[in-house]
Amino acid sequence: MLVNGSGVTADANGLSQEVASKKQAAMAALKGQWDAVSAPVPGLISSVKARVDTLGKTKRVPKGVDLSAAKSALVDATSLWNKAQSSHSAGNIADAVSAAKDATTKLQAAAEALKLKLPVA
Repeated sequence: MLVNGSGVTADANGLSQEVASKKQAAMAALKGQWDAVSAPVPGLISSVKARVDTLGKTKRVPKGVDLSAAKSALVDATSLWNKAQSSHSAGNIADAVSAAKDATTKLQAAAEALKLKLPVA
């Protein structure tokens, strides 16, 4: 026999509202991360791609530049960026943020291989 059933129901409703509120706050935080992480990626891709294209047309690559490593990192970064955009479009913000961060890391590696200074994000 359930004694004080209305109290249990009220507690369950309160807990449900608390969970919903925390979920909403977490989603807002993820959206903020997405906005911050994703904004510079297209520009970084463009900068790295332009430098790779320019160096690809020269007869000699400057000393210390690893063009093949930069090309590989650019391909990886572009793929990760596409994954990030797809995840974001599908509503999976956590995966989108993770993929965008990974794309940024790959772009930084490509820039280092090119001896290219990227703007600080």
